[in-house]
Amino acid sequence: MTTRILLTTTSYQDTPGTHLDLLESKGWEVVRERGPLSEEQMLALAGEFDGFLCGDDAITRAVIDKSLPRLKWISKYGIGIDKIDKAYATSKGIPIGFCPGVNHTTVAEHTFGLMIALTRKIVEVANHTCQGDWKRLTGNEIMGKRLGVVGMGRIGKAVIERAIAFGMERCAFDVCWDQEFASKHAVTRCETIEELLSSCDIISLNCVLDESTVNLVNKQTISSMRDGVIIINCARGEIVNSQDIAEALHSGKIGGYGADVLEVEPPPSNHVLFSTPNTIITSHIGSRTYESVQRQAMMATQNLINFVDNKRPLAQANVLPGQEQARTTAKDGELFFVVRRQVHNELVESAYLHRGYSVAEANAASRFCEMAAEYGIRTHNAIKALHLDHLFGSSVGGCVPGAEIERLPCRFEGSEIWNAKLKLGQSVAFDAMQRCMELADRYGIGQVSVDNTFHYLWGGGYVIEAAMKGYIAYTNCTAALAEVVPYLGKYPTLGTNPHSWAFPTQHAIGFPIVIDWATSTVSMGRVQQLKREGKPLPPGAAVDAHGNPTTDAAQAVSLLPFGAHKGYGLSLINELIAALIGGSLPTLRSRQVEPGEKSSTNFYFQVIHPEAMNAGLFADGRSQADNVKAVIQDILGHGNENCLLPGQIEANAANQTAAANGLLFTEAEIRSFGEIAHECGRPAWDLDALRTFRC
Repeated sequence: MTTRILLTTTSYQDTPGTHLDLLESKGWEVVRERGPLSEEQMLALAGEFDGFLCGDDAITRAVIDKSLPRLKWISKYGIGIDKIDKAYATSKGIPIGFCPGVNHTTVAEHTFGLMIALTRKIVEVANHTCQGDWKRLTGNEIMGKRLGVVGMGRIGKAVIERAIAFGMERCAFDVCWDQEFASKHAVTRCETIEELLSSCDIISLNCVLDESTVNLVNKQTISSMRDGVIIINCARGEIVNSQDIAEALHSGKIGGYGADVLEVEPPPSNHVLFSTPNTIITSHIGSRTYESVQRQAMMATQNLINFVDNKRPLAQANVLPGQEQARTTAKDGELFFVVRRQVHNELVESAYLHRGYSVAEANAASRFCEMAAEYGIRTHNAIKALHLDHLFGSSVGGCVPGAEIERLPCRFEGSEIWNAKLKLGQSVAFDAMQRCMELADRYGIGQVSVDNTFHYLWGGGYVIEAAMKGYIAYTNCTAALAEVVPYLGKYPTLGTNPHSWAFPTQHAIGFPIVIDWATSTVSMGRVQQLKREGKPLPPGAAVDAHGNPTTDAAQAVSLLPFGAHKGYGLSLINELIAALIGGSLPTLRSRQVEPGEKSSTNFYFQVIHPEAMNAGLFADGRSQADNVKAVIQDILGHGNENCLLPGQIEANAANQTAAANGLLFTEAEIRSFGEIAHECGRPAWDLDALRTFRC
């Protein structure tokens, strides 16, 4: 029987992109309706579909009952699942996919659009002007105003980050408080929702809809607010009482109400808020940008594909009966323990401070380790970082806590040369990539070469950050040790030298393409991970002490280059660049050397501004961004729709991290963190107290 899917989300259907090609490539029968659909409309359709690819349609208990026994999967386009009876779907064994971490930027921008339009009376003035009435109304600045954010999730945090640029005072309320974010962004914590509502000039509602937030803004809570308060609602219409809002707008108690959501969508033409002063209502378009739609649609489609193919989705909102197995019976790689970012970062910072690093260096180290964990780079997380520091860093003089970078003379304006003086690699790398972006903004291309370094670990993280800001980025470094045997050789004289590129392809596919290669088949960090977990190495990855190939991680002493001469050649590139910068012999790195010799590593960073490469002569009148998108679509067409793009694994891991609302670690990793905690005198994490998450 052909798989039959009900597709209801309109922005998915109306926005061109690779998601439509991907859906069509599956050969399913797709029935398209224009949502959001009411319960009555859903009941009229239910019963003949294997899956729903839905928006904010009413998927109630009655709808689910009528859809059974055929309905097997629900893939929500978006993050809010309050219109789905999650508990009942779970009891019936129906998994619900959703799309966390894809629309926070878009919704935060819309929040500020409404905010500024209200405070400056932009819509009202524009309407007067278009009618020939040159009416010059006076508005208010938002600079210096106290902004209260209800709900400090991804969207709430994005609103706060933008409020900083506008010079606003910031406070927030959330039952799951992120002190690390609050401290970094100077956010005052309101202990109660009442405290926030009564103390702010502007209130932004960014919370989920549940029993505690239904009718949150009502006549009673409005009475405690400041006179003339501005309220922005880009969350859910049911969070406010529209009648009470309308009365307060007419009386002037509320100075303005901007909303992207209503309790009924589409609303009746006589909705009470359509005749109120100082009101802007948009048609639930807060997450509807080309960029956001592409991200959401690709994730929702991939979730559905994975369900149909009996694979794990990118993000699942519910845990089915029997899915949450006991820890001792869980399959390897499926069950993770969730550690809050703040808890993780506090431990990592403490470990680096304990080893003598400065506060700034410890912050950079925890920032990097958090990033590695977020993107699923388990071979270069905090465990590897601190292990490397222990073996070759602060304890043996290979890295010097508190060292200051020396900028060396260079006659080329777009280039800089640094002497890192063995400063912590992560700290140097973040600074160097930032400087490259600044140079690229001015000269089109920027490069920083760094001598006397200590390993920065995972280059992919630094280039991803640059690509997310719109740049093409590259970095390489020489590895801490010569662990790789050259092609057709016998003795390890090369490092597992990494190359990392990233391209700003978010507009095309929802995430940056990242080519991140170490030049050996596996890294030694991967060997250590597999050794901890009692797993074998892949064939052709390593040799033992006698030079014989081995798949036993405990016996591996040297590595082999990937692709034979190909990995060998790429590894040589790093050694030659290092030699040009100032690096010495590969076999001396991280070892005791005679006076006058060097044993340090080298870094190289390069950033290109896309405009510096733009010839402007694109086919069919396309822009540069559209041309990149067309090229990727062509590559992934012609039967290649299911091909994996470099960077997709990292993007999927980041989505899983977002869905888990914390960093993910295996049981073995949690126990390794216990050793780190013991070293710096902090309590170990309690396995039984940690939430679990199945990926």
